[in-house]
Amino acid sequence: MIDKLKELAEAYSRTAEGDWLNEFDWRAVPVKFRPLGYDIVGFHAFGKITLAEVVDASFIFDIYIHELRHVWQWKKHPLRYIAGKLYRPLIEDDADREESRALKWYENRRNNTNG
Repeated sequence: MIDKLKELAEAYSRTAEGDWLNEFDWRAVPVKFRPLGYDIVGFHAFGKITLAEVVDASFIFDIYIHELRHVWQWKKHPLRYIAGKLYRPLIEDDADREESRALKWYENRRNNTNG
C-alpha cells in the first residue's frame, strides 16, 4: 500500500499544488499502517505517520498528504508544535487545505485516466 501512496505523492509533487513536497525528503518519512478508529484515519507524531489499514491506498491518499503536510510544518516550524494550542487551528487549517487540494487533484487524475 505504501508503494501506491508514494507513487501518487510523487506524481502530486510534480504539480504546482504539491510542489511544497519538494521542500523536504517526504519519501523518507516513516509510515505505519494499523487498524484505527472509525473517526481517526491518520495521525502524525514527530515526523512519523500512522495511517489506517484500507483495501485501496487511493482511499487515504488525501489523508496521507494531510499528514505529510504536518510533517512539513513540524520540520519547517517546530516551535509551533511546541506552542501547542496557540497554533493548532492554523496548523490544522493549513493541512486541511492541502488535503482538499490533493483530493481535487486525485479526483481529476482518476477521472482523466480511469484509475
